[in-house]
Amino acid sequence: MIIQVSIPIPVQSDYDFLPGTHAGHLHPGQRVVVPFGRQTLVGYVTGIRLEEPATPLKMIQSVLDEEPIFTDEQLTFARWISEYYQATLGEVLQAFFPAELVSKSRTKITLIREPESELDWSHAILRHFRDEKEWDKAKLTRLIKDKQLFYKGLKDLTSQGFLKEEELITESHQKKVKAEYWKAGDFEKLDQIQLRSPKQKQFKTWLNDHQSQLQKGVLASPVSAEFGLNPGFLKKFMDSGVLIREFHLVSTTDIPFLPPTDSITFTEEQNVAWRQIQVNIKAGGFRPMLLFGVTGSGKTHLYIEALREVLQTGKTGLILVPEIALTPQTVSRFERHFGTKIGVIHSRKNDSERFLTWKRILSGEFKIVIGPRSALFAPLKNLGIIIVDEEHESSYKQFEPAPRYSAKDAAIYRAWMNKCPVILGSATPSFESFYLAEEGKYQLITLKERADDATLPKVKILNMREERKNRPFNGPVAPTLMDAIRKRLEDGQGVILLQNRRGYSNYVECGDCGWLHECPDCSISLTWHQRTRNMRCHYCGFTARPVDTCPKCRSFSLKPVGYGTQQVEDFLKENFPGTPVIRMDQDTTSTKSAHDNLLKEFKKHPASILLGTQMIAKGLDFHHVTLVGVVNADMGMLMPDFRASERTFQLMAQVAGRSGRGKLTGEVIIQTYHPEFPLFQHVINHDFAGYYRQEIDSRKELSYPPFQRMVQFEVKAKTESEAFAKVGEVAIALSSRFNRDWVRGPAAPAVDKVGGWYRQQVLLFIPREFPVTRDLTPFLHQLQVTARSWPKSSRLIIDVEPA
Repeated sequence: MIIQVSIPIPVQSDYDFLPGTHAGHLHPGQRVVVPFGRQTLVGYVTGIRLEEPATPLKMIQSVLDEEPIFTDEQLTFARWISEYYQATLGEVLQAFFPAELVSKSRTKITLIREPESELDWSHAILRHFRDEKEWDKAKLTRLIKDKQLFYKGLKDLTSQGFLKEEELITESHQKKVKAEYWKAGDFEKLDQIQLRSPKQKQFKTWLNDHQSQLQKGVLASPVSAEFGLNPGFLKKFMDSGVLIREFHLVSTTDIPFLPPTDSITFTEEQNVAWRQIQVNIKAGGFRPMLLFGVTGSGKTHLYIEALREVLQTGKTGLILVPEIALTPQTVSRFERHFGTKIGVIHSRKNDSERFLTWKRILSGEFKIVIGPRSALFAPLKNLGIIIVDEEHESSYKQFEPAPRYSAKDAAIYRAWMNKCPVILGSATPSFESFYLAEEGKYQLITLKERADDATLPKVKILNMREERKNRPFNGPVAPTLMDAIRKRLEDGQGVILLQNRRGYSNYVECGDCGWLHECPDCSISLTWHQRTRNMRCHYCGFTARPVDTCPKCRSFSLKPVGYGTQQVEDFLKENFPGTPVIRMDQDTTSTKSAHDNLLKEFKKHPASILLGTQMIAKGLDFHHVTLVGVVNADMGMLMPDFRASERTFQLMAQVAGRSGRGKLTGEVIIQTYHPEFPLFQHVINHDFAGYYRQEIDSRKELSYPPFQRMVQFEVKAKTESEAFAKVGEVAIALSSRFNRDWVRGPAAPAVDKVGGWYRQQVLLFIPREFPVTRDLTPFLHQLQVTARSWPKSSRLIIDVEPA
């Protein structure tokens, strides 16, 4: 018997092993511990062959799972992602897990025989074992600077019997899923504890009333939250012996659930759309639908009713949303209809929460899962529907690390595998999806009107050149927009402002010679952050202190140029004193509950301003917001990307949709230095279809998607010359295999150096009818194999259908 194991590494990941003592206990989908070179690694069983090995094989050391943690459907899905997106199967399977489920290996070095003389203790390695008899190898390696001496010395000391190396596998989630429980101790001492606040006295009453439950143990966190208890107060009860603290794994039945409450009443237009969706659900089978509805038209209501229909048949449902739209407000809409028995997956959950959510999905307790692109890999069984909200969002594309998959396209494939419908929803669909709907590949379902009698906001394009000429001003916000903000605040209404650049200013420039403070590792200027008083690279994270004089001409004429969210925030606070200004960007939302707290603050103060980057452009539904302003609409429009105009239109239309969602009429004011751009007229008219028709012909003429498939080949190298040489090899290989007209480049991307790596790219455009599985995939695989023989100073990254 031969066991095929996939190891999560970027080179060949499938290896054969013997089952050893585990024969009869191994199944595809289990995790196993295997020897790999000098390491011990965790891999995934992906196949079993009943044959004798032709060559000697190593044995599996241990099995981590009693039952498979992957279903057959997930393994098949993972193989498709591996082949189509050019990643190893091990990398793909690792992506299916929350990070805290991945077992990790570490090497322990133990002193087993002490030196015989004091002189021996002076050895560069042995001296560290005088006080500590056991070391983690990684930690010890960092302490000894001369790595060649370290590895040679370690080998000698091990062979002489002084030290022993041992590879250990740790389950990183074991300590993270423990929860605190309270059990009854000596309750006779309860009256001896001094209690002051009313809350503490109420807690004492609670303890007396729940003595029987406390005999068995009570989950601590809900009780502690209810009474607002702090650790210092609780210490009195623990030290006196009244309560006994215990820790054990959280049971999925220990967390209370809220019941569903709300019901839905459809408008006439929504009813028509629902009947089309319902027919597909009841018919069963794979059916992709594009739900094209203006902002505020009630697409979420249709998602909810579709999920309800699917759950009644005993199946499960998956909802994908962009990470930036996954706010507590979004989740609460679904919880109102299905209770809190919904598996929510997102990056702000801590490790234990992610692990517990994953386990509850796997056990079948959660029938609905909502989350960003990684939620696509949730271990749901018996899928009945997949919903991809805001399907146009580029955040559905994974960039780093591999697999570089499109969650939207992969969701369509998973729906096809499960023979279930898939709904792609958006007010501004991607050109690819809208084209496929026009071609009849997707069923097009439209919603043209807002729900609840709300009307689409009026949009005004503000020509900043004329504004500065007629009403000269300093600062990021023009007088016309300032007047509109002031009026709405005076009327007790809310304002949302979009400035899609964080930080204080775009860059720092010398006014005399034009020197820019650039990142030493990236070909991009550093952004000035006023709050932290540092310059920061938003590509690699490099930070530096600001300089007082220009290093080029020694001038003192250094000045910040452009506006980031921090500077706009200061400007607004100065001009609207006393008005709450809530800023939402990556700098203010890095903590777990930051999103929720900021949005609660905005909701608490009707006459307030919510300022942020694109994370405020979608997923928000505040009926008191009647004005949306865009500080700089030109920022992304002039990027050297064939999708730049499309993305600008989508962002403008989406953020405009945050205004006037209640009974009050909304207004949108967009500041731009390029009002002549045709897309703005379509934004004014809320006319996506017209904008699409205007742009689609040029896409066809240039053979861009949706008319061709695109594959990007990026070469990264430590020197510019090496990047040029290797990308030339790739271009030659492509031209010799495919039509030369399909190959474009080599060329440098807009940012041609990131993190110390120089970048060059080649693009391959292939007709949609080209046999990908038969002719393209094998070629890409062979190119990957060739690139693995390159020096470590250069790499090849293949990105199939980049965003």
